Amino acid sequence: MQDSRSTIRRRDFNTLAAGALTALPPLMAQVSSPPNPPLDIAEWSYSWIGVEHATLARGTMCNGMQIYVEHWFPAEVRHPYPVILIHGGHQAC
Repeated sequence: MQDSRSTIRRRDFNTLAAGALTALPPLMAQVSSPPNPPLDIAEWSYSWIGVEHATLARGTMCNGMQIYVEHWFPAEVRHPYPVILIHGGHQAC
């Protein structure tokens, strides 16, 4: 036989959950404001590096060893070093 003081009934749980959900929106309004403004981009550009074309009987083909690169320059530089993101990994042929 279980001790009735340590168990919670379904009705009591639903009451507690409804009270918690009622208190949640004011707390979320305080947390959801961003601390810093979004990044202001002063200049954006892109390029392809390592593109080599091969002329074949059916047309011109690329060698597949190229990389697409984007450059984002912020309007205000706040840190001394840039952030470099590299997608994927090295694939040896």
